[in-house]
Amino acid sequence: MRDFNYRVSALEDVSRVDNAVYRGVMSLLLSKKIHDFGPGRRELMAVPSDELEDHHIYPKRFLFPYGIKGEKVNNIANRTPITRATNSAIGNTAPHVYLSDRKVVGLEPIESTLAEHLIDSTLIHKPFSAEVFDQFVADRKKKILTAIGAAVHSEPIAELTDAL
Repeated sequence: MRDFNYRVSALEDVSRVDNAVYRGVMSLLLSKKIHDFGPGRRELMAVPSDELEDHHIYPKRFLFPYGIKGEKVNNIANRTPITRATNSAIGNTAPHVYLSDRKVVGLEPIESTLAEHLIDSTLIHKPFSAEVFDQFVADRKKKILTAIGAAVHSEPIAELTDAL
């Protein structure tokens, strides 16, 4: 492929697992040899595919009472691969809670694993508010776009409204 173009808005409506961009982002994350959040920090590329799950970083059932649902909750910026066991241990808990729970993440510091997943560890440890969630999603979209740019050696095309 000689030319590859993508827009800054490429991640805006990416919330379905059958979407090519969605699958591409998940594949890009896995190709970076990321590790699970759980104890032992297993490298996810070494985990059998039937043990991998697509995790909502801010779980759907946690966000629902706050009126956050649908595409906003399912957006690729709020998703990352982890093991089924870790996903089950997390349940419907807020990230600032489950990432501090040694039963879920073990004794090892989690910060480097979060960085592998393109997650800002300072932001994700803040107590939940709708503003914190929006900041998290915006920050993670930027990090994902940067990772895509590094992989394809190209910057995204700015939208007309972004250029103003």
